[in-house]
Amino acid sequence: MEIQYLKFYEKNLEKIEGKYIIPFVENIEASVENKIGRTFPKAYKEFMYLAIGKPRIYDSGISSSLEYGIERQETVKNLLADNGFKFSRDFWVIAELDGGEQFDFFYFDDPDAEDPENPPVYFFDNEYIDEENASTKNIHKSFDSFDKYVNGNAKVRIEEKGLTYEDE
Repeated sequence: MEIQYLKFYEKNLEKIEGKYIIPFVENIEASVENKIGRTFPKAYKEFMYLAIGKPRIYDSGISSSLEYGIERQETVKNLLADNGFKFSRDFWVIAELDGGEQFDFFYFDDPDAEDPENPPVYFFDNEYIDEENASTKNIHKSFDSFDKYVNGNAKVRIEEKGLTYEDE
């Protein structure tokens, strides 16, 4: 796969988790897309290609098993439904905390995306309630694009280890 968005991540894989060889998994993104009936943006497909097995910047679900990644989507959506909250657009959970109470995600059809192949990343916190509107759950844009999300998290992991990273 030709890497367009996650070049920094690709160049610094070994610094995140040590020696790393990308395992060959033919058309991994197509397998998941077929199961969910959606097409991922290119930036996320690059992440899937690079993150199979490890390194894990965060628990993406894709890096541990494809079935777990798909199961995570259902778990989070069921939790939202149990709490009376429904998203107006289809989304994909990238990482979650506290059993789905908080999670990072992107919309499949985000009208705010400057580049639909590299969408913004949002954060949802089920526990936070907006003080001005008690029924509004906290959803806010945390990164303007998926590559900034992945590369930013990678930089933090590398710096925590006291290492320096290669720029793009």
